[in-house]
Amino acid sequence: MNANDLPTKEDVFRVREGAKGADPSELVPNSTEEVHPFYFYTDCMLKCVAGAKKWKSQREVKSLSQICTASDEAFVLTVLDNYWGHWASLHKRNEEENDSQRPETEALQAQLTELVGPRWTLKAGAHVKFQGWEEDGIIAFNDYFRLIKEDRKKHFCWIISKLLMRLLTI
Repeated sequence: MNANDLPTKEDVFRVREGAKGADPSELVPNSTEEVHPFYFYTDCMLKCVAGAKKWKSQREVKSLSQICTASDEAFVLTVLDNYWGHWASLHKRNEEENDSQRPETEALQAQLTELVGPRWTLKAGAHVKFQGWEEDGIIAFNDYFRLIKEDRKKHFCWIISKLLMRLLTI
């Protein structure tokens, strides 16, 4: 999977938000050749949270809501929302460094894209022990959790799960 082929953050979030009024067949691609937002969200992100071994063994026989909890999905959406700007700025900076053959002067280095930090985790480092999430991040997680719990009660989630199972067996 090439980073240039990845969907945008908006595309990934639209998968959940747009699913309610969309034709379900439009939300899931016909093959895994294209990096579709729904494929990225499920088979690239949710798989990491649910566990790759569990995902691989159950994705073809169980629905999405049987494999991943609402908390799993809310966590994935919160992490995507928290880090997407940071990941995008890292990618852009890497491209600039590769294009300029690694600028050697401070003046040229200063022209590179400034790295954006995560939204709700401490800017000192996302992997610093016991630093946790800011209150706004916890609120976002709770909002996503409530949204997902409500969505799972609706018929379109069952349709999406079935289409996902079809896709992943291709």
